[in-house]
Amino acid sequence: MPGPPRSTTESAKKRQKAAQGKRRRERQVNIGNQIDVWKNTKEELNVKSDEELAKKLLECYKDQQVVKRKRRKVTSTPAPAHGSEGSGWSSAGLSSVKSFGSGMMSGVEPMTDTSESSPSRRTKRHPVAGFKPPTATSTFVQPALVSKPKSATISIEEVSYVDDGALYNEDDQTYVPSFWDMSMNIDTANIPPDQMIEDEGDITVAVHDIEEEILTVEEEDSSRPEVKKLSEVKMEDMQDPFILVSQSCLLQLASSFQMKSCNKCSSMVSIKTKRNGTGIILNWECDRKHVSHSWRSQPVIRGGALLGNIKMAGAILLSGNNYQKVALLCKFLNLGLVSSYSFHQIQSHYVVPSVEKLWEKVKGTAQEELRANNVVVAGDGRMDSPGHCAKYCTYTVMDQASKKIIAMEIVDKRECELHSGRMEAAAFERVLADIQNAGLHVSEFVTDAHPQIAAIMRKKFQHIRHSWDMWHGAKNLGKKLCAVSQEKGNAALKPWISSVTNHFYYAAENCESSEMRLKIKLAQILNHCADKHKWMLGQCDHGELDEASRNKEWLNPGGPELLALERVLFNARFLSTMRYYVTCQTTSELESFNSHLLMYAAKRQSFTYGVYKARCQLAAIDYMMHLERPYKTNKKGEQYYNRAFSKATNQWVVKPVKEKKQYSYIPELLLDVIVSYCAGSKKLRDPVEKAPSDPIHVAQTIAPKQPPQTKELVEKQEPRLRLKAGTSKETLD
Repeated sequence: MPGPPRSTTESAKKRQKAAQGKRRRERQVNIGNQIDVWKNTKEELNVKSDEELAKKLLECYKDQQVVKRKRRKVTSTPAPAHGSEGSGWSSAGLSSVKSFGSGMMSGVEPMTDTSESSPSRRTKRHPVAGFKPPTATSTFVQPALVSKPKSATISIEEVSYVDDGALYNEDDQTYVPSFWDMSMNIDTANIPPDQMIEDEGDITVAVHDIEEEILTVEEEDSSRPEVKKLSEVKMEDMQDPFILVSQSCLLQLASSFQMKSCNKCSSMVSIKTKRNGTGIILNWECDRKHVSHSWRSQPVIRGGALLGNIKMAGAILLSGNNYQKVALLCKFLNLGLVSSYSFHQIQSHYVVPSVEKLWEKVKGTAQEELRANNVVVAGDGRMDSPGHCAKYCTYTVMDQASKKIIAMEIVDKRECELHSGRMEAAAFERVLADIQNAGLHVSEFVTDAHPQIAAIMRKKFQHIRHSWDMWHGAKNLGKKLCAVSQEKGNAALKPWISSVTNHFYYAAENCESSEMRLKIKLAQILNHCADKHKWMLGQCDHGELDEASRNKEWLNPGGPELLALERVLFNARFLSTMRYYVTCQTTSELESFNSHLLMYAAKRQSFTYGVYKARCQLAAIDYMMHLERPYKTNKKGEQYYNRAFSKATNQWVVKPVKEKKQYSYIPELLLDVIVSYCAGSKKLRDPVEKAPSDPIHVAQTIAPKQPPQTKELVEKQEPRLRLKAGTSKETLD
């Protein structure tokens, strides 16, 4: 049924307007009260656009800088070698002085071709002592060692760039939070004036903003030298361990190496840090923004993205976690993480398709093994939330012999005219059609006692035997017996409830698929409870009874409790369902899998259709990959057991322990995600294409009507809130 016509809501219009404003702000430059001078200059130069005028002014500025450097006179005085007396270098904490020791910095790239810096906001004077113009570029693995100046320190200060009067908006990704600016300062007290160099400021553009890091890595700065990237991502890169490193310790290591002077202007270089999601970038820059060396904490892939950022986004979904909890953990640890927007884009563009591809492969292998034989399958539906307001229904089908999952379907509430009660029946029809299209011959289908599914089987699939789960049948029988045992005079029936339900299992298992034989064996319990074990047409199947071990009394043959038991067992509706139990089938393994689904798709969290489907498929892959996991044994071959207290039976029980899961498929799945990212051409900010089967094509939301404006809802709610707070009606009027 087609959904309601689409219309843009007020909230969507506000979001679009905010996005347009953000893009407009990104292209704007605030020149303050110099607007009149700007307009006059534009008229004098006869320039038509602001962009052309800005280009002319920048070119003029660069030409002046080149002339200025040519006229500059620099006198160099060799400084003592590293480790000599009087060097004045210390190794205090990061908050004070950093030492530059000898050694090599692995992973530092040579950068010889850099661009001119932009106009600075301040001018200061730094001495240059003991530095010579570079004669050769350093290698990526080992930068050349140089001598160091006297009385040099590294200062670390927190710098924040925020537009004047701008309001912070957590959803505005153009907001630039504070970051750490590391600059090398030289003690100028004992430096002659002829050894001073006038530089053009100390502005760092490194931004520690996880909301934008992943989005901006694909737009590399063409003015900077090219960064070495992985030409091919291999399995070794997936198995390469990641280690938590403190930033202070990393900077201590970086500052213990002597760096060259700037490759272009021979100025002193300082270490600049830039956080990029889970990684960090160190740049050795001079005051003119020339980058001499650069180091990244993770391998670089397409678009300049760090490998760890994509792996982290993929691992969050593949492990069944959710972004909010992981982000909170990283916040407590002050650990970098990709932004929420970037995570969901990576998830939808690359992780979800990789999971679906692997699930189709696993499912196809299981179906191929069963294609030649008649199979007995069991199916069960699982709602995504408790109660009667579910949005998704996951219907899973499992082979009863091998316990392998051979089909799975997810139905959205919007596909059933917003009726949650119809989802399981719709999912059942889909999954049965999928099994038949795969070429499987189903001889028996086991489900719970769902009336809609029973009707579908009677009308459309008469050639397939339909059976009901024995556990649910025995449970319902036990509930009825508990109800009648609460009646007056039937208290003696209560100790026999478990025995009657156990006899129901026994009768179904030994009836030889005969409905009449099942009814006869079930009725035998009436004679047994009355201590009558032989009668004219038969006898009980048990042997001699040990009266000394008995713990309950026999029922009175003419008493009300025996009549109540007979009334329950000979109920016409109950007897009419006996044909569904003649094969004694259960869906206990499916119930266990539905419990396992909670690890990947908890019922207290909501997901979009594509993500929820991928999480259910991940749970099925996890189950299938560890289906034949062996039990844990010690060196003597003895099996391990864990004891647990059963609340159902009020007794202690033991459970065998299996070997730990290995998750051997995860590295291959992550590798497929990374390869898909590297081979793709779209950017993370590109919109996600919805599959044709996505219910969003039916309706945007599960709401039966369009939402009103937020302002209207606030106006309706405010009076009620004020009344709740104790405000009188007169005040409201």
